[in-house]
Amino acid sequence: MTSCTNIVSLRRGPLAIAWVGVCVLSAAEPASAAHYKFTSLNIAGGTTVASALDDDDRVVGTFTPTGGGRTQGQGVVWLNTVPSLIPNTLSLTALSDNGVAAGMGPASLYKYITYDLKKGKIKIYKDGTDVRMIAPTGINKSGTVVALGEARDGGSPNYNQALYLQGDTGLVLEPPGFTVGASLNGINDAGVVAGWYNTSCFTYQGGTYTTFLPSDPDAAFCGPAFINNTGVIYGSYETHDVGYAYHGFLLESGTYSFVNYPGADGTLVTGLGQNGEVVGYYLVGTTSYAFLLIGGNYYALTVPGASDAQIIGINSLGSLLISTSNGPYLAQCPRQETCTQ
Repeated sequence: MTSCTNIVSLRRGPLAIAWVGVCVLSAAEPASAAHYKFTSLNIAGGTTVASALDDDDRVVGTFTPTGGGRTQGQGVVWLNTVPSLIPNTLSLTALSDNGVAAGMGPASLYKYITYDLKKGKIKIYKDGTDVRMIAPTGINKSGTVVALGEARDGGSPNYNQALYLQGDTGLVLEPPGFTVGASLNGINDAGVVAGWYNTSCFTYQGGTYTTFLPSDPDAAFCGPAFINNTGVIYGSYETHDVGYAYHGFLLESGTYSFVNYPGADGTLVTGLGQNGEVVGYYLVGTTSYAFLLIGGNYYALTVPGASDAQIIGINSLGSLLISTSNGPYLAQCPRQETCTQ
């Protein structure tokens, strides 16, 4: 069930944004999501991290051998859930729906790479920002990359910077009122990016920033924030509650919807499906649990034999990329049945 209240409110100052509506997503007691097929993506002999999936169930990530350090990882591509280590890569951390990944390469202190899954071809870029340790967080179909960079102040790493990268051309994004630290979490195919800085979230396109804090009067900090191809912004924010509890939100056409898993200590939204599915994870104490929100109903998702589950992505097939204490999993839903029955 969704209930909406119309409001008109303006924040004062340079970060002002109009809020024209609020929706609260509510539901009955959560049910269990069944029928998913879970496949472990873990690679023996080290630590496996899966970062992104596309609409063909291809997954990219990073494998670091046991005892390996920060510079000893290697990018991984899973095709049909079978992993392949990609030579001359340090990590693969983002993936477009047309099969181009972005990540880091060996000795890539001021560089980043893209890898075409179909052609098996790596490209190395030196961005023009002179920001070090470029870690891509998103890439769209045109090849524009958003990334987290490490700024330098007086010769020492100091704070994170949000990078907007097109080939060898790069911009450091600093929204109005920026002081220290910013992060970009995603980019859609129209080139609109979403991220957060200071205490607010923001979007950016063509030189224009829009900044906001979710319209919960108790909201204290916004982020992380993402954006999909229809322009819906989603993510999480913290309130002034003890412990700064997390709450999920969606922002569509000026209207906020809030996502709070029943009985949880905190809720984080990390993905939106093509058919309106909202996915993420909720917290009970310090333990995380995966959930889906479909048609106003919450569903708990349990990965057999694993704990601390966090859904980190959903694609147009309804497949889920999940991080757990036992490594990453791909959860696939047969098209002929509903996995939340």
